[in-house]
Amino acid sequence: MSALREALGWDDLPAVGHSVAVLIRHAERPPIPPNDPGNHLPLTDGGWQQAEELGRSLGAAIKSLSTSPVRRCVETAEGIRRGAGFPLEIMPDRMLGHPGVLTADPELAWKTWCEWGHQRMYRELMEGLVPPPGMADPVHASQILATHMLRRARNAPGLHVFVTHDLFIATLVARFFGTSFDQTRWPPFLTGLALWPDGGRARLVYHGRECWIDLAASHPENG
Repeated sequence: MSALREALGWDDLPAVGHSVAVLIRHAERPPIPPNDPGNHLPLTDGGWQQAEELGRSLGAAIKSLSTSPVRRCVETAEGIRRGAGFPLEIMPDRMLGHPGVLTADPELAWKTWCEWGHQRMYRELMEGLVPPPGMADPVHASQILATHMLRRARNAPGLHVFVTHDLFIATLVARFFGTSFDQTRWPPFLTGLALWPDGGRARLVYHGRECWIDLAASHPENG
């Protein structure tokens, strides 16, 4: 587990005897062209190396591996599996992307994205009171995704890895921690958050910060 702490900046992960959901951003990809979702983009050579190194460091601690169906996420999962060195099943999960739990109407959401631009969309999803047109309520969507991951990890001690996109991680962190939009704290490639049950609630850790979540409540309790 020390390699995971080092790679993702976590100093307080639980023992392997716990079931831990790990939501990570995909590995390195090329720049996304303007007004293009970039779903076709592969990993760079460096991205493949990053994913394989993470898989190698985690090895048999990985109990399940789920991914957004977008190419760069699928390739990240494949790299993790290759590095882990055993035949993990890779499970596509559309809650993690394409379109993902944050999207209610993909066509309208992409139209809004092109009109508003990245910065405004990010800010509204992380701070806004009303979802952008075509997007789901980000507070409710964050609760749904956290519950989904915990259920997938339930009763199987070890790491349950979910490969997704930066916006999903940033939105969960902003909504659960109650933080404002800050581009300087954006999740880099192959970083993310950890989530596991803790005394009737769930504990979320992100880069040395933590909060305890009651998924039935609208405002998680910060630590």
